[in-house]
Amino acid sequence: MASQVDTYQCEPGICLFINNTEFYGAGLADLEGGENDEASLRSTFENLGFDVRIRLNLTAAKMEFIAEEYSAMEHKGVFFLVISSHGGEGDIVYGTDGGE
Repeated sequence: MASQVDTYQCEPGICLFINNTEFYGAGLADLEGGENDEASLRSTFENLGFDVRIRLNLTAAKMEFIAEEYSAMEHKGVFFLVISSHGGEGDIVYGTDGGE
C-alpha cells in the first residue's frame, strides 16, 4: 500500500546559528568540532536558499537578547534558530559564561 506524504511550500528565510565553543564559566569545557558543524549547517541552509547568520561564543544574556531581537524582526519565510552549546537537565542551554 502506497503512503502519502504531505509536503508544504515554504519560502526560505533566515537561519540563525549560535555556535558556542569556548567557555569560561561554571567549569564548562570547550567544545571541539564547532567549525565543522558551522560549515555543514551553512552549506545545507544556503543550498536551500536561506540567509545564514552565525553568532559565535555568546553569553546567556546575549543569546537571550539576540533570540528576542530576531523574534521581534519582521521577516518573510521560515526562521530557524539553531544553538550548539552545553546544556543541562530539561531545557537548559548554557552560555559561554555558564549562565542559563
